[in-house]
Amino acid sequence: MYNRILKADQILSFRPDQQDSNYSLIEIEDSVKYSFVELVNKLERIPQVYLCLRGDSMKDIDTHNKVFNEDLSKLFIVGEKARSSIQMSTDSEYQHYINNCSNTLNDIKKLVNEVNNRLLNNSLSPRVSGRIPQSFIYSIQHLDEKEIGEWKIFFLSFLHNSGRVKRFTNHSPFISLTYGPNKYTISRKFALERSKHKKGILFLYCLNAGWPYYIKTSDFRKQLRKFGVKWYPDINSEIMLLDGMYPHYLLGVYEVERSRNPRFVLNPWLYNLLLQNKNFDYSKGICIDQTYFNTFAQKLGYKNYFFHYINENVEFASELNQRNHYKIISPSV
Repeated sequence: MYNRILKADQILSFRPDQQDSNYSLIEIEDSVKYSFVELVNKLERIPQVYLCLRGDSMKDIDTHNKVFNEDLSKLFIVGEKARSSIQMSTDSEYQHYINNCSNTLNDIKKLVNEVNNRLLNNSLSPRVSGRIPQSFIYSIQHLDEKEIGEWKIFFLSFLHNSGRVKRFTNHSPFISLTYGPNKYTISRKFALERSKHKKGILFLYCLNAGWPYYIKTSDFRKQLRKFGVKWYPDINSEIMLLDGMYPHYLLGVYEVERSRNPRFVLNPWLYNLLLQNKNFDYSKGICIDQTYFNTFAQKLGYKNYFFHYINENVEFASELNQRNHYKIISPSV
């Protein structure tokens, strides 16, 4: 990661502004660049966090350019959210917040059927075998609401990982990240393979390992093996993160192209922090002024958002400009 950041043609940022004023990307000072590289090196080493990347691409070159020329100020206040924040599914089995036990059990029955259909459809592969037994539903009926909800999230994570159930993927509450020594190569490949205009965007994210709302695909596969189910190997070192990336832990974004070195845009709120020689707190994240969060989230196309209270590991989801909120189910694996 150290060498890759140094290979960026430019490391840029801009002054943070709560009101989303026009910004101009500027080359950061050498002292800030040094502090940032030292921070990344530290985050790569310590076990308390996963330094992750997510590769993505916009639908066309105009949308891509708009992200870098106009929307970064909003992105670093709002964050990057899962598709469920654009449109929550109306199918109860795909909703990831706490319901009541009986409804959740019915949802799990439907999800188990979908999972078994996916396993059947992939059974010609020597890397896939087994199925979830129907007796499983009866074995969990005595569990409490939290434990039943955890199983629901587990089966939703399978649908996300398999990536073929369009009715679900259009409203998935997960986003995929990659971690480990090959994360740049993997995320860049994902971004550019999807791009029709030869440009992509990579999100550099600091995930607190103690945060309960994510599933490592390696752990997910171990749980499947307890059912006697074999599934494809985790070649992409995937983390499935519920709801999306908080801006407080979003360190910056790369702009990547197929034929040139990337440029990197440092989160302006982190830039301001490093400019003042202050330390980044990986447990609480960067301090960001979100006074106009709802306005910017709407401009970015979101209808829902997620949040948690400081020093509490419980996440909630709500519709924008609404006071109602739902408690998000956390995974158990």
